Amino acid sequence: MDVVELARIALLFIDGDDFNGALIDKIGPTDYDFDKFNRVKNALLKIEQIAPELGARAVIWAKYSAESDVVIPLIAGGSLPVEGSKRQIGSAALLGVFDTGIPAKIDRADNTSSYYSAVYDSDGKRVGVFELLTGLAEMIDVSYLDMYSPRRLDNYIEPEVTA
Repeated sequence: MDVVELARIALLFIDGDDFNGALIDKIGPTDYDFDKFNRVKNALLKIEQIAPELGARAVIWAKYSAESDVVIPLIAGGSLPVEGSKRQIGSAALLGVFDTGIPAKIDRADNTSSYYSAVYDSDGKRVGVFELLTGLAEMIDVSYLDMYSPRRLDNYIEPEVTA
């Protein structure tokens, strides 16, 4: 199985309506509908296991507005993309898939590659871009600390644990 075939199969399991509704407020602070978020997250984790020989990691990107080139990896499977977890200007390949729906592949100098495919809701509207990332030498752990930049970690207070 190659990455193109895996992406084709994966898109059968991704619910574009759940993905589109996972982020409640697209402008303000991050607030999720966790039922929808978790259904999509679970699908991504399962997709990563379909062809373990590829070592693929699944991510779905969202745009913050139709007029903007600002994107965010909204839901990731077992690893963040190489770009990290922050809002950023999308690459030409990623934005091209948002605009046209035509899949694209990019190969990076670090021996990683990304295959991008459009995610559609039940009305046929493009609501996100699915990325299959291959060639990661090291997985970037998706944990609560990854949501904070190093500057914000200085202000992080470890919650108290009571026995």
